[in-house]
Amino acid sequence: MKTLYSLVFTIIFSVSGWAQITDYNKIVPGEDTRPKTFEDYLVQLAWNNSPNNKIMGSNQKIAELEVDLTKREWMKNLQVQWNLNEISLSNIIYDFDDPLFVALPIWNITATADLNTVFNRKKRIDVSKQKLEITRQNVNLLKLKTRALVLERYYEYLLSLDILKVRTEAEQDAKENQTLLKELFQDNKAKFEELSRAALAFTQAKEARISAEMEIQLSKIALEELIGMSYEEAEKYGRQYKKKEK
Repeated sequence: MKTLYSLVFTIIFSVSGWAQITDYNKIVPGEDTRPKTFEDYLVQLAWNNSPNNKIMGSNQKIAELEVDLTKREWMKNLQVQWNLNEISLSNIIYDFDDPLFVALPIWNITATADLNTVFNRKKRIDVSKQKLEITRQNVNLLKLKTRALVLERYYEYLLSLDILKVRTEAEQDAKENQTLLKELFQDNKAKFEELSRAALAFTQAKEARISAEMEIQLSKIALEELIGMSYEEAEKYGRQYKKKEK
């Protein structure tokens, strides 16, 4: 039985050791944090320049303030009254002989509070803390989505650059093939059909290259929409991070 308990304990301990808590400050580097890579730099730009992200940050600050306000809410309905027995005070000051004219205490303080607020204070604080936690998790969720979207558009941009290289080479090959067939056709060493197919292949390769150039511009615009500046400007300031990666 001891062996069984030891095995169960070992399994539980091992599983808990595998579980890792996500550090959302690494998902999106903070404003005062130096990004480790160019990708991190782009994610940081997107987060800092997004109005929606700033709104979420403000909502989190509001939720934090609401927790503090809830803790002090009981004081809102607290009423304190202070009364002074002026007759008794004057008798004491002027030292009248008749003690009946002196009523103690000379002053009194009374305080009243809303019992509903007092008794439900802990629950209200718990509710405000849960709302704060929901807001924080929404911010964390937005960080995950922001990083994923930025990286997706960045890699789409890089892919479009590679595709342009491939299609440019294909266009050049098609052009050379067409030129060769023109020469062969002039020497009666190639058929007209072959020349026509070569011309069509060159035209299609040219259209594919133009389409690839357009894809580069569109993917760059999509990325710039997130980072809040031109890609050239971001690349200029992000060269230091690219050098690190190399």
